[in-house]
Amino acid sequence: MVEYEVVGLEVLWVKVIALRMNCALLIGVVYAPGYDSEVFSKLRTSMERIPPHLRRNILMLGDFNCPNISWSDKASESSERERDLLSLQSSDDRYLVHPQDKAEFIPKTFADEYVDCPVHCKTHLPPLPVRLMEPAISPRCLDLLITTTAILTIVKKLDVNKAAGSSLITNRLLRVAGTAIVHPPSRLSNLIIQTGQFPTVWKKADAVPIPKKGGSAFRPISLLPPLSKLFEKILADHLSNYLYQNTLLSDSQYGFRKQRSTEIQLAQMSHHFSQVLLQRKEADVILLDCTKAFDRIPHDVIVDSLFKHGVTGRLLALFSDYLRG
Repeated sequence: MVEYEVVGLEVLWVKVIALRMNCALLIGVVYAPGYDSEVFSKLRTSMERIPPHLRRNILMLGDFNCPNISWSDKASESSERERDLLSLQSSDDRYLVHPQDKAEFIPKTFADEYVDCPVHCKTHLPPLPVRLMEPAISPRCLDLLITTTAILTIVKKLDVNKAAGSSLITNRLLRVAGTAIVHPPSRLSNLIIQTGQFPTVWKKADAVPIPKKGGSAFRPISLLPPLSKLFEKILADHLSNYLYQNTLLSDSQYGFRKQRSTEIQLAQMSHHFSQVLLQRKEADVILLDCTKAFDRIPHDVIVDSLFKHGVTGRLLALFSDYLRG
């Protein structure tokens, strides 16, 4: 491509044919030993002679020894169709290309646009009522009757090396005792369900600080009584089976679900992005990371959601008491 050479610059052009995208990509590799405005003007003139079907898909790479050049000014002079498809236009009509600039611009935009509205939005919402007798959606989650067989099934899977905190009943003791000890936990668990009250002593955990990498900070690990964890496991399995069997969980949920993981979600989203890009469209993504999400969400909202999904009666009362702390 001799007709596109520029005196004062070392330019290598490579034309790549993307078969799946049915288009051609023109890559220009440039070396500039110094900054000369006249030389760069000639480069721009040379690029304008490139056929339009190639100029729409052009990628410039270079090694520029130009410490005083303002690349933001040069980028703003480029035409609309030569800009990166993933760039963002700021409020002052600048185009943001660098990831750091875009990462700072997006949350600032959200903070400016999504502000409190004292007219329509209430800062403090009243607590949601816990409805125990009203009918919920169909189907409904049936009450749970815990058998010794269910207790023994979980006991056999207990990790004997798990710490028990200050509890005198350990996983090792439950495993060794086996069938000789399953009747008291079964009777106790059914009594808890009948009363709808979670034992206060089971709500208390021994917090153990674990050093983070570097040793300058710690993260707490809560050690719950083994009997409490055993009961919670049975309760969680009962609720999960009900939600799965009645397809009440969103198909978009990948966390805390069997046979699903963040890796599967990443693979699915990557496939979706590739399909969008093959159609020469944009794929915009907003990622939210909520710190201590479970601690921050109002527990009344969780209880009301359980009710709307068919959890009523004693089970709903038990969940409400458990979340009350």
